[in-house]
Amino acid sequence: MEGGGILIDRDTIYVGISGRSTNDPIYVLQEEFPDFQIHAIPFSDQYLYLDCVFNIISKEDALIYIPAFSIESRLLLSSRYNLIEVDAEERFSMGTNILSIGNKTIMSLPNNWI
Repeated sequence: MEGGGILIDRDTIYVGISGRSTNDPIYVLQEEFPDFQIHAIPFSDQYLYLDCVFNIISKEDALIYIPAFSIESRLLLSSRYNLIEVDAEERFSMGTNILSIGNKTIMSLPNNWI
């Protein structure tokens, strides 16, 4: 488990699963946090961490690089958030790798303005 591979939103924990990870963290999290919903979010092996292709801005909105995800993952995420798509250029410059500080305010690299 690495910080960029896990996202927490209220009582839900999303765990990114790709070629560099396994489902083992999900079992640990389920045991340690029984009151939380734990969701495995598989994404393409070519990306390092979940926050490189998806991140939560607020309880309603999230950034996503659509090509990184399966249809099932996209359906789950779109059922919970209004998904704001980033394109390949924005993804390359880490456009989804942001820090949400609340009230729909985010911090990002200076070259990523959304």
